[in-house]
Order: sequence, then C-alpha cells, then structure tokens
Amino acid sequence: MNEANGTVHLMPFSHVGIRTWVKHVRDEASNDLVGYYGKDPGITVECPAGSIAVFTSYNFHASGPNTTDELRRVYLAQYSCEPIRRGEELWGNAEALLVDGEYVTTGLTPPALESPS
Repeated sequence: MNEANGTVHLMPFSHVGIRTWVKHVRDEASNDLVGYYGKDPGITVECPAGSIAVFTSYNFHASGPNTTDELRRVYLAQYSCEPIRRGEELWGNAEALLVDGEYVTTGLTPPALESPS
C-alpha cells in the first residue's frame, strides 16, 4: 500500500487530543462520512503486500484515491462487542461468535476450553 494506490491515513490520538467516538456527517459530494475537519492528514501507512495495519475505529482514518491502473485490495476484519445490524438482520458478512456467553460459530473450540488429551 502506498500513496499512489490510496493507502490509509491514520490520525493518532496524540494529534487530536481525544479518544472518543465523534459523530460523522455524510458529505453529499463524495458520500464519505466526515468527522474531522482539520488540516493534519495524519500518518500515511505505507507497507508491503501482506502487511497488517491495526487501529481502532475511534482513530480518525481515511484512504485516498487509487490513481494507479492496478486494483487496490484490502482485507478488512472488524470486531464489535455488540452485534452490528441492519434492522433485525446481522449486517454484511457479520457472524456471531458468542450468544449468551456460548460459542455459536460452527467448528470453533477455543483452546482454553478444549479437553486435555
């Protein structure tokens, strides 16, 4: 990921002085959700293929446009302590891990709960 293919920019908490969620407003022109209006672009994350950038959604973050002729591919995994829903249904590819404290994901046995051999 690099500036040319639109890598992510992250705003460290030390740059903005807060560590809380901020309401975002949809920009009608770009359809982006915007919560930061300052001039500091944050830290540009440039890394080789296969790298992992880990940050909380509380960090202001944005990706730029891909100005290359190549596809920009990103695997995005998110965790939420509460189910993410669209109405009554789980949103997107969301999959419940626990329900009432019980693991519900097919085939998942956490190592701490496995029987000793």
